[in-house]
Amino acid sequence: MKSEISIIIPVYNTEKYLSKCLESAINQTYKNIEIIVIDDCSLGNCEEIVKSYQKKDDRIIYLKHDVNKGLFIARETGVNKAISEYVLHVDSDDWIELDLCEKLQEQLTHTPDLIEFGFQIIDDSILEPNMPKADLSQYSQNELFTQFITLQNEPWYVWRFLFKKDIALKVYNELAFCDYLTINEDVLFLIPYIYHTKNSMIVNEIGYHYNWNNMHSAMREKRTVAVLQKELNAASTTLSYLDKFFDSHQLDKNLLFDVKCNLCKSFLGNLQFYERDQEIMNTILKQSIDLFGSNIFGLFIVAKPELLPNWIRTLLKMQDKFFPKDKKLFKVLKKMYYKIKRFKK
Repeated sequence: MKSEISIIIPVYNTEKYLSKCLESAINQTYKNIEIIVIDDCSLGNCEEIVKSYQKKDDRIIYLKHDVNKGLFIARETGVNKAISEYVLHVDSDDWIELDLCEKLQEQLTHTPDLIEFGFQIIDDSILEPNMPKADLSQYSQNELFTQFITLQNEPWYVWRFLFKKDIALKVYNELAFCDYLTINEDVLFLIPYIYHTKNSMIVNEIGYHYNWNNMHSAMREKRTVAVLQKELNAASTTLSYLDKFFDSHQLDKNLLFDVKCNLCKSFLGNLQFYERDQEIMNTILKQSIDLFGSNIFGLFIVAKPELLPNWIRTLLKMQDKFFPKDKKLFKVLKKMYYKIKRFKK
């Protein structure tokens, strides 16, 4: 019997968490599934772990990239291989509730294009659950895109949803120009997917557990400007595509502004994990301003306190070039700068 749900699991250097992820997939209470694991050139013994489970469960399909292609392409590889009508993305350091597929399958009689479910972030402690913000099934296709962007603009995580395979493949074909992305792959996929969605449903229960501990350990490592440059390029690719997408489909640019603000916030949040040499960070700031415009003021939220005066001073120096219309705001910044200096004395 053909499986109804394919679980797509990209793997990259997550051997510490991989077994727990695979256990949550193979022990689903709903059994009519396939599990596709895409090894994106992991180091360590990820391959051995997957193959040991594959010997015990023939629903597991193991694929391995010849070169590291990134999360976006790994997911696409999995969706292309899937035989099911629906696909579920699970990151290999996370895990899912054992009855998630059963609860999703119960909704498939309505042939939805999208099903959203709740998730929980696991940090040093278990944080508050994140449940669907609204039942999008009440909206027409014309209303669905607007409501989704308005209500769901953050966080952009593809593992919060069950997708219809044929629509997912259509989106991946539209995004064929993306050969390697380091950030924003979720929003780049979700926005065109939602545009093609005719109907949506929710499962108002927690189905996914997001392992923030692993994210912390990865981000605490020193990250170089070379890596940041790749992230800037990926962000630029995302913003350029979204501008063209909204223009070609004559979509509300106010919605796009909200999306850009969230992308900027996410990008700037990552800056705290990079090298802190002031000259390097000034260069980063200039490139970021070129990309995001005045949304860059979110930097003040994530900058370390001891660097805040330097960030403001750098912005003040670039006022005329980048922010000619924001003179009132810069008056506030100047006051803030001098207050901080007096306080430090």
